[in-house]
Amino acid sequence: MKAFILLVTVFAAQSLWAQRIEVGDDISRIETSSPDGLSLRATNRIGVGLAFLGPTGTAGVNMEVNFHPRWGMLAGIGTNEDFQSFYLEYKRTLAGESFVPYGVLGLARWQGNQGAPITSTDPSFLYEDFMSPSERQEGKISETLIYPGIGIQYLQLSGEWRGFSVFAQLSLFMDVMDLEIGPEVGFGSTWYF
Repeated sequence: MKAFILLVTVFAAQSLWAQRIEVGDDISRIETSSPDGLSLRATNRIGVGLAFLGPTGTAGVNMEVNFHPRWGMLAGIGTNEDFQSFYLEYKRTLAGESFVPYGVLGLARWQGNQGAPITSTDPSFLYEDFMSPSERQEGKISETLIYPGIGIQYLQLSGEWRGFSVFAQLSLFMDVMDLEIGPEVGFGSTWYF
């Protein structure tokens, strides 16, 4: 059953990245078009922000580089009372004005050493599904996770706050070693400049 869920998830995520960038999707045309999410991403290529939950654990910071108005890369670090995190994401943005849907494909590393037995974690699926009994007893967290995700981002397109955004993202974390799955919702804000 786990293999079937993994296979369905991979095929669903693949459709987000299988779309070709059309020859007519010229960056200069996007930059001069009326204000929308893609034109903002064409002119403001760097974003820095704060993220809560999701791949960061509890809270973290991230940086996004838009190589094209439709796609970019994110890197972030985060913390949790049980572990520290590092993550990389490929982000594919779909068309939209102020509200822009997007998909991500990411890799996260969660690591921590409590030195004492762990009885629960936040998120709970880390303790319940991803950690082995020996890891719980030793108090060590060492997880490598891959995940697809979908989200919606609100972008401020004009005015004094131009470039400010907030987002919400649903990620489906998969433990690379055990093929266990755990969903998590994250949110945050990014400032593009």
